[in-house]
Amino acid sequence: MTIAKHDLKKALLEILSKERQANKFNVIGRQYQEGALEYQLRTKFDSDDRALAAQAFEELRRDGYLQATYRDTADPENWVEITSSGKDFLGRDLKDRIDIGLETISPHLVELRQGMRDAVDRTSPDAARQAAHSARELVTQLLKEGAPPECDTRKQRFRFLMEKNRGSEAVSKGDLEVIEANYKVVEAEYNKLLGSSHSRQSVLREEVFPSVAAVERILSLIFRTK
Repeated sequence: MTIAKHDLKKALLEILSKERQANKFNVIGRQYQEGALEYQLRTKFDSDDRALAAQAFEELRRDGYLQATYRDTADPENWVEITSSGKDFLGRDLKDRIDIGLETISPHLVELRQGMRDAVDRTSPDAARQAAHSARELVTQLLKEGAPPECDTRKQRFRFLMEKNRGSEAVSKGDLEVIEANYKVVEAEYNKLLGSSHSRQSVLREEVFPSVAAVERILSLIFRTK
């Protein structure tokens, strides 16, 4: 069973929102000991699932949605509780400011972004190819649906999106140059992907990281808030 990291994070926050505190390994479980997360998701983890669950846990802690309680003397780092930011994040169905901005244009853009991020986390043979395809499709659909027809060029569409979503904040020439540079990375990676599909070469996860990072940089510039 393939489990998306988004679903793991949501389930982790749901568990911690009900418990005053919980131990990391009681939640994600061990090889021969089912954890609360497996029970919550009604599934049985293999080694890859549990590793992804541990990664999701640490990302939630890194981003300030979980924090160590430091109340347990034997294992202070791994007893955690949900923070107020974590409760707010769960209340938004794990949508960040970029997701919220995309949703105002079209809900399916949020799904495309989630699909891109989930695919790059997976280890299945075609996951990297799916991530690269989703990265390019996300930018294409954003430009198509987010800007009006009178925007004739890609630069005009990017400028429109930034001005619309950033309010009174000025759009600088430098911002447009950074967006254009990142867009070229996405296009170059996608064209390389097409070439590898014709030659039936496999695509490595490391090869799509630049494309996914470029899309996230584009989105962060469009939906930047003060």
